[in-house]
Formats: sequence, structure tokens, C-alpha cells
Amino acid sequence: GQKALWAGVVCIAILLGASMSGVDRLEILAEENFYEDRIVLRKQTPYQRIVVTKHRDDTRLYLDGSLQFSSRDEYRYHETLTHVPARRVENLETVLVLGGGDGLVLRELQKYPTIKKITLVDLDPGMTLLGKTFPPFVALNQNAFQTLPVEILHEDAFSFVARRAADPKGSYDLILVDLPDPHHESLAKLYSTAFYGFLSQLVGDGGVMALQLGSPFFANRSYWANIKTLEQAGLQV
Repeated sequence: GQKALWAGVVCIAILLGASMSGVDRLEILAEENFYEDRIVLRKQTPYQRIVVTKHRDDTRLYLDGSLQFSSRDEYRYHETLTHVPARRVENLETVLVLGGGDGLVLRELQKYPTIKKITLVDLDPGMTLLGKTFPPFVALNQNAFQTLPVEILHEDAFSFVARRAADPKGSYDLILVDLPDPHHESLAKLYSTAFYGFLSQLVGDGGVMALQLGSPFFANRSYWANIKTLEQAGLQV
């Protein structure tokens, strides 16, 4: 009767638990086979899957399976994104960074002693925590989170710029948009006319903005569509 029923419930619970642990092992095995290098960190946040791999002197960050940087050549990207626009600003004091939770853009901003405040907006606290505490990232970003006057805000970049665009005191000397490619709908809004329109209101007089828009070689149509969108928002590109 009732004992048999409870025994059945317990057996089902045990079987479910075993199957769940089996699924976890299968996921880990699949992940090990997906990445060519040894995985040194895997973390599922409410927003994304973070995986870090290591091979000799090469550390790589993947978000949802998409490569974000390789430590062997990331300097080419982060130096260009930061210094090309920063050198065009005469009096660089305030900076807005959208994304960049790994701290690598911050590392480059360390080279500008005139900066008084940096606002870094990254949706995922799990990412900025790694930037601040994960030893391979701390080494790569040269402990930039601790050495710079940076304010970290964990919120949606679209909501942030929409709110700040309504504030007449919300402009910045330099805006660096270091966001992932628009792989899905929640990211696509960060490449829209509305988003760029808000950003255009946040660029101060004499200010400059630089954005990551993918590759004009490998994603030609997407790249030039983004350029048109920026121009439609009233920005000089």
C-alpha cells in the first residue's frame, strides 16, 4: 500500500537524480570535445555560458561557445578599439565602456592619466567578477579594476543609455562599445538605430565613440549595415 507507494517515489527520485548527474557528465564531455584546448574554467551564469581554455601561453575566453579573445593577439583589438579614438580627444576625463567585463579595455585606459572617471556597464556580474579576481584575467588586464577610478554597473546597456540620454549632464569624452556580435535577439537591440541614437546624445562636445562591429571581410553585409545604422542615427562615421 502506502509503503510501496513511498518506495516507488524514492526510486523515481533516485533515478531522476542519477539521470541528471549523467546529463551533467555528458554535457561536460561534450564541452571537452567542443574546445580544442584544456578547459580551466566553466561557469553558467543567468546570462551566458563562460568557458576559459588554456594551451601553453594562450588563454582564451568563450561566451556561449563564441570566441571573445585569445591572449596571444587580443592586444591588436583592444589597443585599436581604445587608442585610435582616445588620441582624438583633447581633454580626456570621462569614459563610458559598454561591455568589457574582462578588463582588457580598462588595461589600455590605464595609459591616460587625465582620466577622472570610467563607467563600465556589463550585464553579467559573473564576467566582471572574473575580470577582478580570476588570476589569468587579472594578469592580462594588469589589475586594472583596482588601479583605475572605475564605477561598475551591472545592467542592460540599452536601458542604461536610454536613461542617461535623458540626463543633460550624462555626456562622456570617450565611449567604447565592446559588446559581443548580435547572435540573438537580446543582443540585436544593441546594434539598432534607437541604441545608437541614445549613444549620440551621450557623446560630449569634442567626444569620440568607437564600436566593435565585427569583420568587414567575414561579415561584410552585417558590418556595412551597421555603418548605415550609425549614420541614420545622426552620427558622423
